[in-house]
Order: sequence, then structure tokens, then C-alpha cells
Amino acid sequence: MRKKRAKEKVKKLVKAKRTGGKKNRKKSMKISKNIKISDLLSRHPKLAEFFMQKGLFCFSCPMASIETLGQLCKSYGIDWREFKKEIEEFLKKK
Repeated sequence: MRKKRAKEKVKKLVKAKRTGGKKNRKKSMKISKNIKISDLLSRHPKLAEFFMQKGLFCFSCPMASIETLGQLCKSYGIDWREFKKEIEEFLKKK
């Protein structure tokens, strides 16, 4: 039983090293509708500039810790797919 657990731990460590560890996985999170604005900005602080260029000052609002990207798009009438593409392009440039 102990050998099985030890083998599983070793497999997890090897996998974490291959993927760059926990820190890198957090940094390269997938952008989806369910991400809270504050979580996204904590991982990608340069996106504050992107939001300001778009005239979306939601990142400075106290609701940013609760509101998701999907809710932001819905409240401003923004097409989610286009918005996601623009975010990804901005992150590639920076």
C-alpha cells in the first residue's frame, strides 16, 4: 500500500516538473466566461491597460472580485468570442 502511494506521488511530481510546476500553470490559465475579473487581473496585471483602452473600468470596481468576464460582456453588450480573441491577442503582444 505504501509503495503504491509513493509511486503515485512520484508520478505527480514528475508531471508537475514537465508542465512547469504549479506557478506556471496558474500563470497560463485558460480564459473563460467563468473567470472572475479580479482573478484574471491578478494573473495578468497588464490587462488593466486593455480594459482602460476599451473604456471598461470594471477592474477598479469592488464588484470585480465577484463579477465574471461573461457577466461583464453581458452587461455591456459585448460579444464574448470577440472579446476573448482581443484579450488573447493583447496578451500575446505584451
